[in-house]
Amino acid sequence: QLFDSMPNNIDHVWTRKRGDADAAFAGAHRVVSQRIASQRLSGVPMEARAVVAAPDPISGGLTVWTSCQGPHLNRGNLATVLGMDENQIRVIAPDVGGGFGVKIYSYPEEILLAALARAYRLPLRWAETRMEHMAGTAHGRAQVADLDLAVQEDGTITGLRMRVVGDLGAYPVDPVIPELTGQMAVGVYAIPAVDIEVTCVYTNTTPVAAYRGAGRPEAAYYIERMVDLVAREMNMDPVEVRRKNFIAPDKFPYKTPAGPLYDSGEYDKALSRALEISGYAGLRAEQQQRLADPNAPTLLGIGVACYVEMCGFGPYESAVVRVEPTGTVTVFTGIS
Repeated sequence: QLFDSMPNNIDHVWTRKRGDADAAFAGAHRVVSQRIASQRLSGVPMEARAVVAAPDPISGGLTVWTSCQGPHLNRGNLATVLGMDENQIRVIAPDVGGGFGVKIYSYPEEILLAALARAYRLPLRWAETRMEHMAGTAHGRAQVADLDLAVQEDGTITGLRMRVVGDLGAYPVDPVIPELTGQMAVGVYAIPAVDIEVTCVYTNTTPVAAYRGAGRPEAAYYIERMVDLVAREMNMDPVEVRRKNFIAPDKFPYKTPAGPLYDSGEYDKALSRALEISGYAGLRAEQQQRLADPNAPTLLGIGVACYVEMCGFGPYESAVVRVEPTGTVTVFTGIS
């Protein structure tokens, strides 16, 4: 046990039950099950993190240049920790050098450098090495999921059961990210009954936080892989299974059993266009030809996936728009 206040190293458990999942599985023609791992990874942007902090001797304020994705979030955190008003602090995000989510947060180095700059009344700088980045900057993913789908004879999915263990690392900065996996569990499919449990646990590893979609790509990976397994189990085309289970356009706005409210969507139309552009029918024919030819030098793999993603969480930022006498417009915004 890593922390006395966290029995069994569990930070929290997020659950969602809607519909009668037990009945869906009891009445299923087939139950498709799979354990899926979404491995831990490091963001590895082209440039690691770097910070410059300079005190303002006149105002008593502080200017911080940091290669971050959330300057307003960082300003608020700096003000809280340093006991300053937010309007005393200016955070500037120059060229970030790649972020991918791991540069959203405030890290100890930003806070410490700003505090030291104020204490010594000197501008100070710090740049992260690649090894420091691998060990200290937040990682992503790090989940293991056990999934079951209840399937009828025609390929209709009537129930989802999902158990996820999300590795938060030792000192997580965003411990709710695995919940997003649960909230997006059904993807683009009209699955009427769900039984979802997401357990967020502490481990003695680098913290896990946002990376390229932050919990939502994991959900897309799980449900799309499961739909492919349904297609294989039922001897159906993966496209046919998806079309049979899409949320219909006339059902929007659609409240999913996992929680989110989808405002609109025409998933069949989008998929049909993708199949047309890619020449899907021809690719399937070529795939069968290669499979039938024992002398074929290579085989042809074809993957199909559909997804939807909720976004726009914040942090909420401010902007200034100036219309100059010349007719030009100048926009100041915190977006990096």
